[in-house]
Order: sequence, then C-alpha cells, then structure tokens
Amino acid sequence: MARRLWLFGVLAATALGCAGEPGAPGAKGDPGPKGDDGAPSGGSEAASLSAVVPASVFLARAVEVTLSGAGTAWTEKTTADFGPGIEVAKLTVASPTALVASLVVAADAATGPRDVKVVEGAEELVYKGAFRVDAPLRLTLVGEPAQGSIFVVHARGLDFETPFDVTQSGSVFTPTYPDLSLTTSPGVSAAVTNASEYVVDYQVFVDVDAAASPVTADLVSGPEGDQVEFPFPAAFAISARAPTPLLAGKTKKITLAHPGDSALLSYTPSAAKLMIIDVGSSTADMNATPAGYFLPASGKFADRFATASGATFASSSITPYYAVYTDYFAYAGYELDVTATETAAMGGAETEPNDSKNLAITNGAVSAPWVTKSATLKDASDEDWYAVSLGATDVGKSIRVQTSGLDPRTDTVVDIFEEQGNTLIPMGPKGNPSDDAGYLDELTSIPTASMGTYFVKVSASPYFDPAHIVYDVIIRLE
Repeated sequence: MARRLWLFGVLAATALGCAGEPGAPGAKGDPGPKGDDGAPSGGSEAASLSAVVPASVFLARAVEVTLSGAGTAWTEKTTADFGPGIEVAKLTVASPTALVASLVVAADAATGPRDVKVVEGAEELVYKGAFRVDAPLRLTLVGEPAQGSIFVVHARGLDFETPFDVTQSGSVFTPTYPDLSLTTSPGVSAAVTNASEYVVDYQVFVDVDAAASPVTADLVSGPEGDQVEFPFPAAFAISARAPTPLLAGKTKKITLAHPGDSALLSYTPSAAKLMIIDVGSSTADMNATPAGYFLPASGKFADRFATASGATFASSSITPYYAVYTDYFAYAGYELDVTATETAAMGGAETEPNDSKNLAITNGAVSAPWVTKSATLKDASDEDWYAVSLGATDVGKSIRVQTSGLDPRTDTVVDIFEEQGNTLIPMGPKGNPSDDAGYLDELTSIPTASMGTYFVKVSASPYFDPAHIVYDVIIRLE
C-alpha cells in the first residue's frame, strides 16, 4: 500500500509541471529560403509591352497594327515608334492596355526585325525584335548580272492579298503587259516576257557603262493612278567586266557555259574610212540559238541597232561597237565562233528626188560595193530608187541589198529590177518581194544575165511608222 502511494505522488508531481532548471540554449540554425517579393505599393503589376499583331509588314504598304500592354495606362499622349522608314500616321488608344497604330511603310525602309517602342510620359516600353519588315518579292536569277549583259529575273510575289495586274495587249503569240514594269538603277532596263498573278519573268539588260553596284528592283503593278509597288532593295549586284576585243578577219571563240550566260565583245574598225562591216556567229551545236545584241559606241541597249546571230552595218569612223551574245532560250554548254570582216566601199549621200528609175539614172549610177548612209523615207508613199552599173566582169553575179542603220525600227521593203523593169526576185510579187517579216531587210537577186544598169528600190512597208524614217542602204555583188 505504501509503494502505491509513492508512485501516485510522483505521477501527480509530473502532471502538475514540476520540473528542474532549463538547460543552455542550442546553436543558431541556417536561414531559410527567401520568400516571394510582395506586390508593389498600390497592388499593381509592372507595366510592359507584350504583343504586336500583325508582327510583320511588306515594304511600300499601309497596315493597322495592334499593340497590347500589361499594367499600362495608355492615354492620348502616348506615342509609338517602329523605327526609320515607318510612319505612324495615326495612333488610337483602344483601351489603357491597347493601341491601334496605322502605319505607312516606305519602299526603301530597311528590311529585317526591329524594336517597337511605346512612350507614355516618362515611361518608355520597348519590345525588342517584335516587328519585321520584308520585301514583297522573292527573286531568282538565271544568268550573271554584269556590265554589258543580259539575264533573266524570275519574280515571285509574296503579298497574296495583292496579285499582279496581268492585263494583256498585243497579239496572243506576242502579248505585252502594259500594267507591269520593273524600275531599276540607271543603265539597267527590263522587259516582261511572261506573267501570272503571282509570278513575273523579266529579261534584264545591263548597259556597258552601268555602274558596278547593287541594284534595287521595284516591280510596279497596275494602271497609272492605281499602282502598287513591289520593291526589293539590293535585289542583285552588277559586277564589272571588260569587253573581249573582236578583230577584223579573226575568229573569237566564246563559251556560253551556264543557262543565262552572256558574253560582251567590242569591235573597233581598223580605219576611219567607209567600210561594210559583217559580224557573224556559228556553232556546231544544233540545239543552240545564239543571239547577238548590237550596240553603238554608247553601249546602251536602248540604242541597239540589231538583234540577230549576226549583223551588217556601215562605218566610216573608228568609234567602237559592242555585241552582247547570249542564247535566246537560255540553252548552254556550247562554244560560239564570232567573226568580223571589213569590206571597203564607195558611198555618197541620198540625192533627192529619186522616186523613179529615170530619176535614179539622172542622179547617176553607182558601182558596188556601195553605201548610202542616212537615207530617208519621208512618208509611207515615198520610194527611193538607186541605179547600179554592172560591167562585163560582173555578169552572172547576184545583187545583194541590205537596209541597215542605227534605227532598227525603220520599216523598209526592198526590190531589185533589171533595166527593162522586170524584178530579179524569183517567186516574189513585183513591188513587194522582201518578206517584210521584220523592219530592215536583206534581199539577193538571181544571177544577172548581162552588163548594164540595174535598179534597187527601197520603199515603206505597209506598217511604216513615220517616227522612224532613217536607214542605210548597202549594195554588193556576189
């Protein structure tokens, strides 16, 4: 009984909190992790520019862009900046956190990503790389751009909301596209060869003296007064190149190795006297279709006086001529032999009136080879007659007549007659024997049967244009 009472007393004492003196305090523990930052005073989040929609635009376009913010309080005093070349024509505050910017993008604005900046009082918000400017075209080149060259540009439109204006004129076989043009740098011109709503092919001509530098191409689509630009800054770069000299009596071998290749040749007559110059080309490749573009001393394609595999022209000075050779259909992988020959000739100015055989006799018969430079057809009914004298040693030779000159659009018709007035052109209708397939003409008679006086008549084609009236006539025997 005594033992039970003792145990009860111990337990009661414990329950009542009876304890000994407290021990010494323990060592200080490591600090815990930092808690989250509290909200700024006032309870609002930090302001930011969070979205730009749409995020890109094409050059030379107007577009509306929505700017979205967070924690912003935009007002009518807010401004937006998209960088150089982009004008913010109007900025509308749709809400304290939304702006609508009406943008006008210049044709020469820098392409690529750019920062967008919004300013409200002292607060400036920047969204880096939020907006992009792109060219509305993708270009593919066939051939190498160089001084004195021809190449092809394949332009694909990327602005699918704005198709090209492919209105056609001309014939079905040779259509033209009056509402499409390609503006480039000085000395570089272009002509449309094919077009659809989103693809345009151009043949590009680079003058001999064009600057060796990058060229900005600007495709313009639509009728005057309602045109849309498709610019492409630094679309291609013109490289410098010197012409390969072509010497009289020598053959120059050129290679058109790749599709669209072109070769630049120069020819300078050997003397400052009247000569007939014949430039021709030949190749062993039956699939080749070589074309030479013949330019005067200016070296400009706008002044070209012939486009063919060869050309004949008269010269009386030592000023240079140029020939740019390429393939009509961009066929490649062949060599081309180009030759130039000189034939000394007599010549004189056209003597008016010369509208008949009798007047040609009055003016005096000429001896071949003969050149009359800068003759004119005054109007569509004008005829120019030339009397040609053949001696005994000339019997059996044919009379070859060519009209040429620096104006390739003078539209002539040629005929050759014997003294009795009969045409010397077999199967040809009298008065219009040359085929008149082009502008300037070339015609060779049947062999002459006797010595005496023969006649060459140059007249206007039914398609004659009074804006183009000057021609040279070259008369030879062969």
